[in-house]
Amino acid sequence: MLLLAAGCARPAADAHRYSLQGRVLEVDEGGARARVAHEDIPGFMPAMTMSFAVRDTAAGAELRPGDAIRAVLVVTDDESWLEQVKIVARGLPVPEESAVVAHPEPQIGAQVPDVHLVDQDGQPLRLLDLRGSAVALTFIFTRCPLPDFCLRMSHHFAELERLLAARPDLQAATRLVSVSFDSEHDTPAVLSAYGRRYTKPPFRHWRFASGDPAEVRRLADFAGLEYQADQGSFVHNLRTIVIDPQGRLAALFQGNAWQPGDLLKSLAHAAENPGTQY
Repeated sequence: MLLLAAGCARPAADAHRYSLQGRVLEVDEGGARARVAHEDIPGFMPAMTMSFAVRDTAAGAELRPGDAIRAVLVVTDDESWLEQVKIVARGLPVPEESAVVAHPEPQIGAQVPDVHLVDQDGQPLRLLDLRGSAVALTFIFTRCPLPDFCLRMSHHFAELERLLAARPDLQAATRLVSVSFDSEHDTPAVLSAYGRRYTKPPFRHWRFASGDPAEVRRLADFAGLEYQADQGSFVHNLRTIVIDPQGRLAALFQGNAWQPGDLLKSLAHAAENPGTQY
């Protein structure tokens, strides 16, 4: 019986560890997160600027903008973080262009801009065309390497899609949209291949879209999404919004701490009570 229990036990998630070197640009949450412009990580991702969780908050609290660091980047199927953080030089200059422009958070009840996008089938997608449905919309880019950023948003939406399938009436009253801000790379063909990893075509209920950079930026600015191209990738935050059937903002989810069930409740409320805040 002991052998059987051991054989049936779920193994711990595999963790991959990578050496990281870079320069700290920002530290927040009491040292629990740091934005780092890091060098190339062979076998994982090119040099770019990313926000990382720091597991040892005491070490994180010692970090200052401009510090050069060495650390170990740990990546599992579900999350990533820095550990063994060592400061190797203090107070180096921080490039002015490293700052991400912050936008004010949108107000609940505000009209969502009617942007013109293109979906995974190359078909026009206007938010105006989705009026009459409650919409959950999130932002991604398909080359995002960390499991707790865009990949988590897509996994959460896949779980939301599964939950909605069990409630056909609510599914019929809702739509899901994932918008890529990597317009140059994330063509309809790329978005279609990416979407097939999470849902089955035809993409009637959950669509993947991008489009003219100015249109994507207009929607992102409204939602409070901050993103900036960085050496072939992007430094960005996370924003997910719920739009009511009349095209107004019903809810805003910041970061990645929310769960699919939270979004399901907000989406259901928007579908059943348009014009009210959840």
